[in-house]
This record gives sequence, structure tokens and C-alpha cells, in this order.
Amino acid sequence: MEVYDIAKEFVMLATEENISVSTCESMTGGLIAGTITSIPGASNIYYGGFVTYTVESKCQFLNLDINFFDTTSVVSEKTAFIMAQRICEITGSDLGISVTGFAGPDDGPENGHVCVGLCWRKNTTTFTKQFYGTRDEVREKTVQFSLLQGIEILRRNRNE
Repeated sequence: MEVYDIAKEFVMLATEENISVSTCESMTGGLIAGTITSIPGASNIYYGGFVTYTVESKCQFLNLDINFFDTTSVVSEKTAFIMAQRICEITGSDLGISVTGFAGPDDGPENGHVCVGLCWRKNTTTFTKQFYGTRDEVREKTVQFSLLQGIEILRRNRNE
């Protein structure tokens, strides 16, 4: 399934249920937000988001203490968890999607290691994935996976 079709289904489901969505992205650099907003009608469900590419921006925009990263890797489920929770708290959205990871260089040993967080009405789930390919392929696979997980949450919680 192409990423546009996945995003179209995601926006349709969120619209049907009147769900608000926000994103907090690191390694995807706003691609999830861009993919969602490429769908007509996305303004009905997409509140907004942050691109927190650096440790400093994560601390500033998400109101995290800089010491948080003394004991926690920037690329971890714990970081994805807090990113998803904080974006929901800040925006008041029903669903928050977060991503942190290593997209490349193409031959780097950590290339493709990705952590995704989804916060659904204060309940947060995280995933760790290993994607293979070029930097762009890893980022696209991350967007696809994140939106597919969002679709699963929306389906599971219909008419809540």
C-alpha cells in the first residue's frame, strides 16, 4: 500500500470519529505531518506538531529537563513515549504520534533503528523497528509504519 493511500485512510478514519491528531518528529523531519496534510480535509483533524531534531529542541518544545537525556538515549522507546505524551498534553489532541531514530547515512551501523510512540487519550504505546534501505527509504517506511499504527488505534477505539 502506498503512503498516500495509508494517509488517506488515516485521515478518513480520524475525520469519521472527530479525532484530533498532532505529531512530534525527529528523524522524519516533518514527513508524517506533511503526509497527513497532503490529504484533502486533513485540516479537520490535524492540529499541528513539532520537529524536534536536536536534543535541545526536544527539551525546549516538550519542556523536558536536559538531564533527562543523561540516562536516556535520544533514540529509545522512553524518548518516543515522552514525545508522544507531551505533544498530546501541549496540543490537547486525542492522538499523538512521535518518531525518533537513525535514518542514515546509508552504510551506518545504526541506520534504520527507529522508535515510534502513539499516545491515545493518555495511553501511550511504543514500538522499536529496524528498517533497511537508504536514508529516504528508512524515513518513508517510518512514516508508513507510524500511520498504519495510528489506523489500528483508530479502528480499535471506534465510537469510544
